Amino acid sequence: MMFPKPFFRNVIPHLCPEGVQAGTAFHYTGRLRKLFSVTKESKNTMSRPLILLSAALLLAAPAVQAAPKAEKAAKKTPAAAAGRQDAEETVLLPPVFRDAETDKTGFPQTGRAIWRLHADANGKVVRREQETDRAVAKQAAAIGNLPQEFPPRERCGERQSQSGASETVCRKVPFTVVQEAYFVIPQNLAADKTQFAEAVQTVPPRPVYPPLSMENGEEGTSVVRAAVAPDGRAYGAHTEKSSGHRLLDRFAVKGMDAARFQPARYRGKPVWQAVVAPIAFRL
Repeated sequence: MMFPKPFFRNVIPHLCPEGVQAGTAFHYTGRLRKLFSVTKESKNTMSRPLILLSAALLLAAPAVQAAPKAEKAAKKTPAAAAGRQDAEETVLLPPVFRDAETDKTGFPQTGRAIWRLHADANGKVVRREQETDRAVAKQAAAIGNLPQEFPPRERCGERQSQSGASETVCRKVPFTVVQEAYFVIPQNLAADKTQFAEAVQTVPPRPVYPPLSMENGEEGTSVVRAAVAPDGRAYGAHTEKSSGHRLLDRFAVKGMDAARFQPARYRGKPVWQAVVAPIAFRL
């Protein structure tokens, strides 16, 4: 499967306040210039938080389709159905970001690669799948030496013992580990404004203040990093610097789902571009 074809560390999006026309270009700079600010009032309206800066996100890896015959066979028995349910548990590793290599003409070979490592109940990898953009196949091969074993994972549930008491029972289950790699336009190429056009935000992200964090009085700024693709969406969003509160970090990343962009272009062709942005939560 081919993915839309941009990264790099010091790409900071320049954001506009809500109510201001979208379409602000990203500016490459070494500093974080403004913030997305999510306030208590924005949660109360249950609509849009005040947006003072633009960001990117979220990992949206397409699922691998099972072969039709195998899928039909798997539906025949309850045991097979239970096995499929176990295998649905997914562990997402932090995405890898790399500067893309260039071809003979000096054009950056940007793109994405995804590995899915299917592990048994003991954590041993029994099957491996890979989806890679053609432009980055050689680059992906250089980082494809992934672990063959992971710590086992358990699924727990409540059951009634013979005495009638409720007890917690845990069992090891199969799981899938997902690793993504993004090869984005390097900073030296992005600095050439005669050939490079920065990504432009068209729809802002929609971060929401988590109710539990509000109740607990949690505040902080979460710095999120992601890659903007040629299709205008942000992928591989993750926390680069924590706010100090896991729930705030999770909602900051989740809020990037709504963001849309005009993709970055090099010599008129779309390329992958990395963006980094802080999202502030203030009561």
